[in-house]
Amino acid sequence: MSGRGAKPEATSRTRADPRASAAPPLRVQLTKRVGGGVLNCIRADGTVTWQTQDGPPGLFFPYHDLTHYAVEIVLGFRHAFYGLLADGWTIDDTGGKGVRARIRDLYRDWKAVAPGGTLELPFGSTTDGSSGPA
Repeated sequence: MSGRGAKPEATSRTRADPRASAAPPLRVQLTKRVGGGVLNCIRADGTVTWQTQDGPPGLFFPYHDLTHYAVEIVLGFRHAFYGLLADGWTIDDTGGKGVRARIRDLYRDWKAVAPGGTLELPFGSTTDGSSGPA
């Protein structure tokens, strides 16, 4: 509503302080549990990647994850572990177990092929060469 005495309406032209309204590229949450913990990373678009660690790894990994955080923040590394997660990688991708790792390996294999050489890839089978579940 506009008119005398009315508050101005917000429009798309209203400028807000971008520092106040912009979500961080990644929110990192470490949740402590008895005998372990959970690393939960929420991207600015709302997507999430997470990992649960229990037993001895669960006691070690919070320190490992906090070390990554401190080094990346202090040294300004924007494309290390947390930067990759912010860019859409999953935690498995960073450990060499996800799809991105497989793509990286395929690119490496392709680069190793000499001119005139052939890279042959089985299609329709699992990564271990089997044809899948029996």
